[in-house]
Amino acid sequence: MILERAQQAKIPKGCQLMDEEERQELIEQLHQTKAEKEQEMQRLPIRNDTMRARTKRQELEEVLSKIDDHLELLSKPKVYIPIRH
Repeated sequence: MILERAQQAKIPKGCQLMDEEERQELIEQLHQTKAEKEQEMQRLPIRNDTMRARTKRQELEEVLSKIDDHLELLSKPKVYIPIRH
């Protein structure tokens, strides 16, 4: 009971600890999405001489960057998320 209260005190107000199973599922989904986007990036033409190709490459780079940021966050042993109402 005391240990439980101590752990609760460490959780930021308005947040809850993310369930480990949910965290692992998200990590798996992000890795899958990352692999798909990397394949999509490899299929783009090497030369970026069209606006469409440049725009698509930039969009994919932004998505990959966000995925990497999320994976870094989820790699921590404890992840706190806002309480859902």
